[in-house]
Amino acid sequence: MFKLGLIPKKSYRITIPNEINDKLFFDFLRGFFDGDGWIVSPLRRPAVCIVSCSKKFLLQINDRLNKFNIYPTIHKCSQSKAHRLS
Repeated sequence: MFKLGLIPKKSYRITIPNEINDKLFFDFLRGFFDGDGWIVSPLRRPAVCIVSCSKKFLLQINDRLNKFNIYPTIHKCSQSKAHRLS
């Protein structure tokens, strides 16, 4: 299965593939958001959130978003091993 690209415990080791350049980044992010994202509307203003068990992956997304003057924050989810970027 590994030879086919199926990686065990991928949730903890996922990273942005090298092929995803700045031009493709938002398409990639939209696809990831479709599976692991949501929008919340607290009292202040709506927020976009995504969650992952790979903090490294969220840090990569954070760095890419910073290039476009978007500055999210990363928080540890309280009752799981996951992290949330919002």
